[in-house]
Amino acid sequence: MSEPTRNMDDRVDAEIRSAVAVRNDLGATYDGAVAEGLVERIGEEIDRRIDARIGASGAQPPSAATPARDRDAVPEWVGRAWSTLAVAGVSTAGGIVVSFMLFVAFGYNAALPLMLIWFLVVCANVGHSLGRDLRGRR
Repeated sequence: MSEPTRNMDDRVDAEIRSAVAVRNDLGATYDGAVAEGLVERIGEEIDRRIDARIGASGAQPPSAATPARDRDAVPEWVGRAWSTLAVAGVSTAGGIVVSFMLFVAFGYNAALPLMLIWFLVVCANVGHSLGRDLRGRR
């Protein structure tokens, strides 16, 4: 075992011993806090060891990996445009179907429900558009 690894193991052993000693001094009421502290320190040690191995091998960490591929190079507005077209198409098709059914069922007496249906179609489209635009500003 190399000297740095032995020093890390000694430090981890010392931390475990101190956590057990603290637990014995404080009693069972602080078991959770002592365990959380110990798990956090062990996790930090594992992270340090992984970073050291990655640094020794000369590999790049995942965050510094290669840039995005061509499929990720699509402009953002294209995705928004397709989303808007989908909502507009579905809401308009739904409005047409419901309007037809109301007109067949009630004839010209369906004017008020028809206006309500198309008002809801407009609200759905405006709501989608505003929601998309406001989400992008956060």
